[in-house]
Amino acid sequence: MVYCKECGTENPDNAEFCQECGNELVPENEDNVMGTKSTGLIIFGYIFAVLGLISGSILSLVGLVIGFTLLRRGGPDRGHGIIITVISAFVILIWIAIAILYVYYAYLT
Repeated sequence: MVYCKECGTENPDNAEFCQECGNELVPENEDNVMGTKSTGLIIFGYIFAVLGLISGSILSLVGLVIGFTLLRRGGPDRGHGIIITVISAFVILIWIAIAILYVYYAYLT
């Protein structure tokens, strides 16, 4: 199977264009790593995204970059990229809200 690098749709090996979005497909070979799973990168993405809860979102920024990287690769990595990006963005928003509340309450006292 060949995965579309734009939308992540699985297409037959002999397909030249994606059945979903019409993007030109590049056959997978040793030179093309776009459709291969990046297990290490996926694991690090989840770790950095979640560790951002402890670190004050610094590691979530790394998770956000890894999530976008996986998202852009498409194929089987796209789903993990979406999840890592959403988790990282959520953690960053939590820390921004905490910072705003801290400044607000510090200003009141």
